[in-house]
Amino acid sequence: MEKHVELENIGLLKIVKHHRSKNFRVTIRPFEGLRLSIPKRVSFKDALSFIDERRDWLEKWVARHRTTMDAVEKSSSPHYTDGEKVCRNHRLRLKSWKKSSINVVVRNNFIHVNYSEVSGLDSPEVIEAIQKGIIRALKIEAHLFLPERLAKLADMHGFSYNRLALKNVRSRWGSCSSQNNINLNIHLMRLENKLVDYVLIHELCHTIEKNHSKRFWDLLEKTLPGARALDKMLNRAPRFYF
Repeated sequence: MEKHVELENIGLLKIVKHHRSKNFRVTIRPFEGLRLSIPKRVSFKDALSFIDERRDWLEKWVARHRTTMDAVEKSSSPHYTDGEKVCRNHRLRLKSWKKSSINVVVRNNFIHVNYSEVSGLDSPEVIEAIQKGIIRALKIEAHLFLPERLAKLADMHGFSYNRLALKNVRSRWGSCSSQNNINLNIHLMRLENKLVDYVLIHELCHTIEKNHSKRFWDLLEKTLPGARALDKMLNRAPRFYF
């Protein structure tokens, strides 16, 4: 079982009940974020009290470790190649030119990146430009696919929701507010269809059950048989690298 809370000056914290945890344990991982592991017998209410009591320490701990994690993420920058398929419908077109500037254009299912032959393809500036192009492509794909797919699944299974927002975030695939507003991550467009549908149905179920209780999982499994297996597959999927 897990719970997500947004903390001022800290960001998103995932509280996870773990059968191996004997004490409270805070970790922060590259590409995943902040996590508090607690013993299964401990309530989420007690976990939140722990956070309130140790707030000053937690803010300093996160600030110190996030610097290290950011450095790890930057050192793990991927290598891109011309023609590479980087999301569902878009491929890279990488070309060096004599200009010192970098130009990025997303058009006709291609991300065109012209970069300086002096700086080279693997320079931080070019990598950042390529990633910005990928984000643009993901936004295009997400707006074309996710709203229609969410509406279709909601109608198919008898759910209703308020508003939908598509975001580029590094914390989670989706969320549902107490007002039944659904947020979906544009990086869903990097996943196969069955995992996308799992996330969408997962959030639709949260319009009925607001936490990850047994009733939630029963509803999710009833709506989408094999949901727990899909959840494990999603946890093994590549995270949000930029």
